[in-house]
Amino acid sequence: MPHLAPARNAPFLVNPALGRVHTASVRIALSARNSCIQRLKALILVGFHRKVVSLP
Repeated sequence: MPHLAPARNAPFLVNPALGRVHTASVRIALSARNSCIQRLKALILVGFHRKVVSLP
Protein backbone atom coordinates (compact mmCIF):
# COMPACT_ATOMS: atom_id res chain seq x y z
CA MET A 1 0.00 0.00 0.00
CA PRO A 2 2.06 2.95 -1.23
CA HIS A 3 -0.37 5.59 0.10
CA LEU A 4 0.65 4.74 3.69
CA ALA A 5 4.37 5.37 3.11
CA PRO A 6 4.32 9.22 3.20
CA ALA A 7 2.29 9.26 6.42
CA ARG A 8 4.67 6.76 8.03
CA ASN A 9 7.74 8.77 6.95
CA ALA A 10 6.29 12.16 7.95
CA PRO A 11 7.56 12.16 11.58
CA PHE A 12 11.11 11.40 10.40
CA LEU A 13 10.94 14.26 7.89
CA VAL A 14 9.61 16.62 10.57
CA ASN A 15 12.15 15.58 13.21
CA PRO A 16 15.30 13.82 11.94
CA ALA A 17 16.60 13.39 15.48
CA LEU A 18 13.45 11.49 16.42
CA GLY A 19 13.97 9.31 13.36
CA ARG A 20 17.54 8.58 14.42
CA VAL A 21 16.45 7.67 17.95
CA HIS A 22 13.70 5.46 16.51
CA THR A 23 16.08 3.59 14.19
CA ALA A 24 18.56 3.13 17.04
CA SER A 25 15.88 1.71 19.34
CA VAL A 26 14.64 -0.58 16.58
CA ARG A 27 18.20 -1.80 15.98
CA ILE A 28 18.69 -2.44 19.70
CA ALA A 29 15.36 -4.28 19.91
CA LEU A 30 16.22 -6.41 16.87
CA SER A 31 19.68 -7.32 18.18
CA ALA A 32 18.20 -8.15 21.60
CA ARG A 33 15.58 -10.35 19.93
CA ASN A 34 18.23 -12.06 17.83
CA SER A 35 20.37 -12.84 20.87
CA CYS A 36 17.29 -14.20 22.67
CA ILE A 37 16.52 -16.45 19.70
CA GLN A 38 20.15 -17.63 19.57
CA ARG A 39 20.05 -18.42 23.30
CA LEU A 40 16.82 -20.37 22.88
CA LYS A 41 18.29 -22.31 19.96
CA ALA A 42 21.37 -23.14 22.02
CA LEU A 43 19.23 -24.32 24.93
CA ILE A 44 17.08 -26.46 22.64
CA LEU A 45 20.16 -27.98 20.99
CA VAL A 46 21.79 -28.71 24.36
CA GLY A 47 18.57 -30.27 25.70
CA PHE A 48 18.14 -32.35 22.56
CA HIS A 49 21.78 -33.47 22.70
CA ARG A 50 21.41 -34.48 26.37
CA LYS A 51 18.25 -36.45 25.60
CA VAL A 52 19.95 -38.29 22.74
CA VAL A 53 23.06 -39.00 24.84
CA SER A 54 21.06 -40.23 27.84
CA LEU A 55 19.08 -42.70 25.68
CA PRO A 56 20.22 -46.31 26.10
